[in-house]
Amino acid sequence: MFQGWNHLHDRCAVCGLALEARSGDTWFFMYMSTAGLTGTIVVIMFLLRPRVLWVGQLLVMIAAVAVIGLTLPLRKGVAIALDYLITRRAGEL
Repeated sequence: MFQGWNHLHDRCAVCGLALEARSGDTWFFMYMSTAGLTGTIVVIMFLLRPRVLWVGQLLVMIAAVAVIGLTLPLRKGVAIALDYLITRRAGEL
C-alpha cells in the first residue's frame, strides 16, 4: 500500500483500487485523529506535574512527535480502509 514511509501507491497492486480517489475524506480523518491525539497529550500534560519544568516540556515535545509522527502511516491506512468501507456500503464501488 505504501511505497515509502508515508507515500501511497496510486493503485493497489492486487485489485487495482485507487487508494486516494477521494483524498478529502481521508484528510478529514487524519486531521481529526491528530486533534484527538493532541487533546490526549494536553490532558496528560495537565495531569502530570514535572519537578523540573524544562524536563516536562522536553518530554511533552518528544511524546508529541513520537505519538503523532510515528502513527501517521497507520492512521492513513485506517483512513483509506474506512473510506473504502463507507464507499462500498453506499454502493458506489
